[in-house]
Amino acid sequence: MDGWPASFRVFISSAAVKHNSYQAIMKHLHSVCFLLLPYTCLLLCAEITPVKADTRREAEALVNWKASLADADESLGPWSMANSTSLCRWTHITCDTAGHIIELNLDRASLNGTLDKLDFSVFPHLRRLLLSYNDLYSTIPAGIGNLTSLVELDISWNQYLRGNIPRSIGQLKHLAVLRMPGFEAQRRAA
Repeated sequence: MDGWPASFRVFISSAAVKHNSYQAIMKHLHSVCFLLLPYTCLLLCAEITPVKADTRREAEALVNWKASLADADESLGPWSMANSTSLCRWTHITCDTAGHIIELNLDRASLNGTLDKLDFSVFPHLRRLLLSYNDLYSTIPAGIGNLTSLVELDISWNQYLRGNIPRSIGQLKHLAVLRMPGFEAQRRAA
């Protein structure tokens, strides 16, 4: 580099220092990232595991309820623990991006039975429960008050669904649309 102008030699020398600094910084970042990788995996797994557990509980609740209904295999055929990992692809179900059930649309699904065996407590993310035009009978269980995210409840046109409206319906703070046999209401936004 003796034949090069002084300003060019300074530039080349400065670039070499920057290059060495860049390599040192990258080596340091690589070490830090390598050390943080296991912790990142632990954090991701900690977030995924509860969702899988919740999804399994949701699937079990639906399969148990299906077993209590008469002739449900025809309309709820794919609902089984054998394919519980694909819960969001089951018929009549809509999930959010995390895989939680947010809608059960069972309108006109030819359901014949009660709501007594449906464990409402495992559906904290459920926003819409649509059960109209079925053959549901008995009473509305108090457990329905556990659906704390529910915005719409439609159990109209189930002529054998009788009894008082459970007080627990008052726990449904987000409920905006309520359709029941002989009773329809829509809450207006304040």
